Amino acid sequence: MEPVGILTTLNRNSWYKSYVSLIKDDTNKESLSAIERSIFVVCLDGPMPKVSDEMYTNNAACQILHGGGSQSNSGNRWFDKPMQFIIGEDGEFGGNFSHSLADGTVLGVFCDNVLAYMKKPEMMQTSMGSLSLPKKLHFNVTPEIKRDIEEAKQSMDLLAQDVDLKVLVFDHFGKNVLKAHRISPDAFVQMAIQLAYYRVHHYFGAVQESTSLRMFRYGRIASVSAHSSAAFAFVKAFDDPGKQNTEKIDLLEKAMKVHTSSVHRAINGQSFVDHIFGLKIQADLEKIPIPDIFFKILHFNVYASQVTTKMGNLPVGCTNTDAYVSVYSVMSDYITLAISAFNTCKETDVVQLIQAIKDALLDMRTMLLQSPRV
Repeated sequence: MEPVGILTTLNRNSWYKSYVSLIKDDTNKESLSAIERSIFVVCLDGPMPKVSDEMYTNNAACQILHGGGSQSNSGNRWFDKPMQFIIGEDGEFGGNFSHSLADGTVLGVFCDNVLAYMKKPEMMQTSMGSLSLPKKLHFNVTPEIKRDIEEAKQSMDLLAQDVDLKVLVFDHFGKNVLKAHRISPDAFVQMAIQLAYYRVHHYFGAVQESTSLRMFRYGRIASVSAHSSAAFAFVKAFDDPGKQNTEKIDLLEKAMKVHTSSVHRAINGQSFVDHIFGLKIQADLEKIPIPDIFFKILHFNVYASQVTTKMGNLPVGCTNTDAYVSVYSVMSDYITLAISAFNTCKETDVVQLIQAIKDALLDMRTMLLQSPRV
């Protein structure tokens, strides 16, 4: 059977043309309608390619994110569906979700509840009387659709090869240690990311963090400009041998205070980044020339956000060709962090950055231990 699902990996215009061709056939139209009416899809994957133990987590994350390419499980997806549950033959499982459905925090809570339910020892008997039996969906694949599927395979393979995704499970400490120092875990990790970026790229990067607007009705997310002059002062001073630890800690505390204040303003609907973005969209719609300053403000080197969840790794796809995308979760005794970028981008290096983040977290913790506050 042809992997019709891989057509959903095409760009929107190409997939639209394939979709129009598909629904000319009544059987295809009925099958597509059944998929579209569903709440979610369950993807029962074949085995992953064999890799070393140290590469397993990264490989599993890629399987959940994009399926590993046409020779693996990318054809066993329906990417138009914003909620996909993926269960692999060799034990890995996860979810592939789209922001069109909900934001990361909401989906994290949802998955935590699913996992908690799965761990319950008692079994609940569910009535099957009102459920119809599973029904296989059939597709009639014409030569034209067959060509589209082959095109989708090629483009998906190129995309899967281009995505550089790595996962870090940092088990040296978590939020318990940071709270003992009266430090915001989120602000601490953000400063570590900015220090790591500075060490790898030798300049101060622009960082965007997403935060929740759920205190507003129909609120989704707000953008925080996580970099600041205070953060730059800390990052620049940290590796300066002429600076004392006490001075570095003062700069760290100032940077985290500014960051926390920026997050609180965004949560309360006062994000200047979103205001600038809204003006840019309005200018686009009204065909008004847009000053260069708008593009500078809205261009980020790193998109890094916290999604607190117990479900494990949080692989996230890239949206910008010249930037890193990261999602992290600060738990009681550990931190999970996933970073992705494109291999074809010469300005990014995920392996270096994720190691630099690990080093930055350890170095900042050592600094706190060497000069404890009373």
